[in-house]
Amino acid sequence: MKLKKKRSLSIFWVISLIVGCKILYFYIGEYIQYGEFRVIHYILNTLFWMETSIFNIIRSIRSLEIRENGIYNSSGYFYKWNEFQGYSWLLPNKIELKLKKNKSIEIEIKEEFKLKVDEIIQRKIDVYKD
Repeated sequence: MKLKKKRSLSIFWVISLIVGCKILYFYIGEYIQYGEFRVIHYILNTLFWMETSIFNIIRSIRSLEIRENGIYNSSGYFYKWNEFQGYSWLLPNKIELKLKKNKSIEIEIKEEFKLKVDEIIQRKIDVYKD
């Protein structure tokens, strides 16, 4: 089951990537036309920011998912059900999952999935509770 994800960050990183491509095109043209070695620094710097944009686009596209064996968060980290200690609802659409490592994660959920998510998480945490 896929949960809520934020599209605004994806849009920001796509725009950043497009701007980076245009800047890279400009700097490569400068290097070819004038052969100035100092432009290499700008090209490498632009490539770094383009890589950062691509990484963040991929990260923001990945959504939170509830799977059979655990939960994927938006960073791509997978939490197994046996790592959870409990959970509580902070808001009607926000749940806090408490991990056994004195850590917690907060997840926003679409209101229409709240009952289903509550049922699944309760069942899975009860099964793996020590």
